[in-house]
Amino acid sequence: MTPLRFALDWPLNTVHDLAFLRSLDKFTNLRPLDSICTAYPIRLNQRCNIFIMASTRLTPAERSCCTFLSELFLDIRVSPHDHFLIARALRRLDLPIDTIEHMLRYEIFPVLWTNLLNIAGEWGGWDEDWLAGEVEKWRQNPGNLLYRGWLWLWWRYHEDYMMEHWNEIKKW
Repeated sequence: MTPLRFALDWPLNTVHDLAFLRSLDKFTNLRPLDSICTAYPIRLNQRCNIFIMASTRLTPAERSCCTFLSELFLDIRVSPHDHFLIARALRRLDLPIDTIEHMLRYEIFPVLWTNLLNIAGEWGGWDEDWLAGEVEKWRQNPGNLLYRGWLWLWWRYHEDYMMEHWNEIKKW
């Protein structure tokens, strides 16, 4: 695991600041802060990053997960049989459902969302190495606050479509 990456310094001067920082994990797209703060204790009067990323490298299971979930972004109709095949493949990876959903929304969507806008988008699939590289680049540098806000708006626009497919996958 790589050391913590500090992108935005935040001075922690009071107990309330520390409580505020720990409460942000439900609003951010990052790993739970409590587990990170236990491993890397945060003390008062120390500078800490609100947006903490523990690792930028994909594990082999996460790499496969990206490949399977990328099928939802292809310019094809995803059938119930496709949902079953994706669910069966994801089940073999032994990743928690929360992790898979997190990857779909916060790591794969930011890389592949533009294909949902393209009338003649990609329909054959993406190269696994390219996709893993782009997700790792996104993990390393998720863009500025304005761009992440822009992505949030596009997620809200495509959320019904994405969650419809995700919920069908979860049923299997």
